[in-house]
Amino acid sequence: MSVPVMIDGKFRGLAGADYNLDFVQKLALKINASLFDGKGKVAILNDTGLIVANSANQDVIRKAASEADPRWGESLAIVRAGQRTVLDDPKFASIDIYSPIKFGLTENPWSVVISIPRDVVLASARQLEVSLSDRSTSNAFWQLGVGLVITVIAIFLISVAARSIARPIQDCANFANGIARGDFNQKLVIDQADEVGRLAASLRTMQGDLKGSIEQRAADQAAADEQRRRAMNEIADHFEASVGGIVETVSAASGTLETSAGT
Repeated sequence: MSVPVMIDGKFRGLAGADYNLDFVQKLALKINASLFDGKGKVAILNDTGLIVANSANQDVIRKAASEADPRWGESLAIVRAGQRTVLDDPKFASIDIYSPIKFGLTENPWSVVISIPRDVVLASARQLEVSLSDRSTSNAFWQLGVGLVITVIAIFLISVAARSIARPIQDCANFANGIARGDFNQKLVIDQADEVGRLAASLRTMQGDLKGSIEQRAADQAAADEQRRRAMNEIADHFEASVGGIVETVSAASGTLETSAGT
């Protein structure tokens, strides 16, 4: 690292320091060993895209990142963006995680790259999935057993409730069939404050209305028959009077004809 020495606005010299980066490589090895039992690799890239440390191969240090891993060809843009990035492309076997780091007061971002095989990352998830699946199967059997017990109890309660509901409904049905057969003297004794009670009340009202309607029709029919009889009697009397006059006229004409015939 170097910095110019400026005095009164004029360049007076240069101050610099050189650091051995072996500790960075050791740090990368330590980090990698702590992640997934060292099955991945950890690299540190500087702002120019060069490898500062690589747990998998220290021979690529000071070389471009793409030489260590073809997937790191776009690493320079990612490092300079200074943002956390996860690259999970199904075409590649590994998942890469970029995490930016900064040094002191500098504005040049570096990045730590952790590359882990997808199978290693998902191994714990698959194990958890198998465990959850086994637990789910066990829970399913318990739930099935409990569900069967609940179902049996529910069926029993429903059958009891159904009988209490079905009986008055059956009575209503029998009452309606009796009305359809013309039996208007039957009785429906149901007094409930629910839909069945309202149905029974409606059937009783319908029975009364039909019975009254039939009685009124019978009365109207009787009156019509009586009126028809009077009309027929009047017609018969009138016809009889008319026929009587005709018979008298014919008789008189017959007597005259007889007299004329005698003469």
